[in-house]
Amino acid sequence: DPVRERIDQLGLTRTALLDRVREDRGPDDAPHFALSTTRDLTTMFSSLANGRAVSAAVSAQVTGWLALNADLGLAAGATGLDPLAHAETAEQLLLVNKTGRDPGIRAEAGVLVGPRAGVAYAMIVQFTEETPLDRLRVHDAFRVFGADLMESVH
Repeated sequence: DPVRERIDQLGLTRTALLDRVREDRGPDDAPHFALSTTRDLTTMFSSLANGRAVSAAVSAQVTGWLALNADLGLAAGATGLDPLAHAETAEQLLLVNKTGRDPGIRAEAGVLVGPRAGVAYAMIVQFTEETPLDRLRVHDAFRVFGADLMESVH
């Protein structure tokens, strides 16, 4: 209930936390850990980046946690940042992002700030994962999206 209340307070109308993270989901478990939309995710990351998610202090704390994310395997890979130390190596670039995956689903949301602009972004792709090439095509689409983001901010 407190989580649902906080989600509502943040104005995330199409987001729900359904369960805890599980290695395997059985028939009695929720089919997914959580659900959201790209609109809600960009709203959340924009609020965090602008210090409006609960308060400036809370926004800064959550942004600090998210900045530790080392996953640059999707859109953020187009930044060229070091995945293990991008907070220290970024030149005129700030990246705060989170990725998610499930069989046949890839997602990334975040904020990318460069010398020209800043943008909150989200991309969710659902696909049929029959071969490794299917997954590679989705990852390529994320990289193209990431390159577009870089052109917008740099």
